[in-house]
Amino acid sequence: MKLLASPPFHFRLGAYTFGHFAVEFVANYFLITIIGPHLVEKEQMLTMLLIYNACDYGPQVLIGLANDVLRRNHFFAAIGPALILCSYFFRGDAWLMAGVLGVGMAFSHVPMGRQVLQDAPDRYTALSIFVSGGVLGVFLGRQVAFTHIAIWWILIAILAIFAVLLLALGSHESQWNNPAEQRTQILDLQLERRSYLAILSLMAIIILQSFASAAMVFQWSVGWLAWGAAFAACLGKALGGVFADCFGYRNTVLYSLTAAAIMAGFSTSIPVLGIIFLFCFNLTGATIIARLPRLLPSSPGTAFGLYKMMHFIGFCPILLCGAQTFCTPFLLIGLTLVVGLLMLLENSLSPAAAHQGD
Repeated sequence: MKLLASPPFHFRLGAYTFGHFAVEFVANYFLITIIGPHLVEKEQMLTMLLIYNACDYGPQVLIGLANDVLRRNHFFAAIGPALILCSYFFRGDAWLMAGVLGVGMAFSHVPMGRQVLQDAPDRYTALSIFVSGGVLGVFLGRQVAFTHIAIWWILIAILAIFAVLLLALGSHESQWNNPAEQRTQILDLQLERRSYLAILSLMAIIILQSFASAAMVFQWSVGWLAWGAAFAACLGKALGGVFADCFGYRNTVLYSLTAAAIMAGFSTSIPVLGIIFLFCFNLTGATIIARLPRLLPSSPGTAFGLYKMMHFIGFCPILLCGAQTFCTPFLLIGLTLVVGLLMLLENSLSPAAAHQGD
């Protein structure tokens, strides 16, 4: 079939975005409806979440490194939905199921993210669209799970179809994706002092962004307002790449985070301003993912995996202590300002190659 033998970029981006949505939806649905009933104490829930997230975020650097060496994105990615599907059959053991589910998510994230980065190395829009699909999947998966609707077999069927699609794309990948792989392979990794400082800045930004996003649990976020908050974050991540490509990365950071800092002080008490804050803060959420691979151009998979590891580090304090401990107007203002200043610093430190497309 010609569509699979030489798939156009927009077809593949649509498939990756839907796949990202699907795996996040299924994972969150399984965590709540299948694993959740096995857990009767708060400590058990915490242990399960640690296992799941460690197995999800922990191996991603290694998966990205292996993928950078073997350069078979779709075969690697197909392992993800296959493992998520298989996790259902370990439902008698909550810890084992959480571990298999987490590893499946790790394989789902890195290879598809690596492919999007290779397809559009100098643009932000494609990656932002891909990321926003996962954000929507997390929210809708949880919402459907709380309705206690039994759709396990439908979800398993969707995962199986998606895995087959990835294998079909992978069977011809060495032909149609060869130019992108060759372009990645010949890029030199030339790190100088400014590059190291830029990478360290990015790592700090990712940790702080993850911490702030996890801490944004507002008391008003119930009912239709919860839907508004979720869609504001999702739309922010999707449009952030569009804005960065149209108006420039620096301008997007400067104006969006200035607006977010102004709204942050009112976000915990005024729902409308809180929703605007979530939209503005998330405008830079996906664009930052593209910055690290630009500094490590020959290793996009490793860079993507490193991003996910830093994301996990930022999320851990919220997981262990709870969002209500941190969600205060002053902290949100401070985090927004620090993130914005660090992003502007990184932008000034990055070499010219990292500014392509800005």
